[in-house]
Amino acid sequence: LRDSACQGRLGRMEAQSTRASWEDSTSWAVSLVKGAAEALQKEIKFTFEDFGCPLACVRQNLLAVEFPTRSRQHWLATRLNRDHPSSYLVVNLSGSTYDTYELQGPVMDIMMSGCVPPLEV
Repeated sequence: LRDSACQGRLGRMEAQSTRASWEDSTSWAVSLVKGAAEALQKEIKFTFEDFGCPLACVRQNLLAVEFPTRSRQHWLATRLNRDHPSSYLVVNLSGSTYDTYELQGPVMDIMMSGCVPPLEV
């Protein structure tokens, strides 16, 4: 009788340990799936909503973007025209020019000497 009571307690302890292990595995799997879903949502937003052209908000009404490669110029114009239709000014500080016919806003090309803009600006 004593051995069967001890075995019963051991069985319950093993079941609790197995349940706890299963719950830990389940919570780990859930957090893994949530993390993967968040990463996928970010990638979808970056690719299809931002068109692979991230805009950094410097302050209200001032955005910064890296110089667009030839393959990204169309996507940058599409994003700017969608998010800020006819209400933006592109200030190109790169010293390089590119096709701007797709942009609805004006473009100001500023040729700089090093990091200093000309006084006329």
